[in-house]
Amino acid sequence: MKNAREYVRSRQIKIDMSQYPKTAEKHIYFCGIKIGKVMEWDFIKKYYLFGIKVFQKKKQLP
Repeated sequence: MKNAREYVRSRQIKIDMSQYPKTAEKHIYFCGIKIGKVMEWDFIKKYYLFGIKVFQKKKQLP
């Protein structure tokens, strides 16, 4: 897996991570109402507020 990540990074290959399984999904609640969530893959984190993607953040590879 480490070699595959290095290959992708060195060749600057674009990968649509939404096609791959999430590694984590966290829900954010306020007064018992779900207002947001954070979906996390190996390479990217996506932040949603009221079901709308607010922004995304690419993670640094080890």
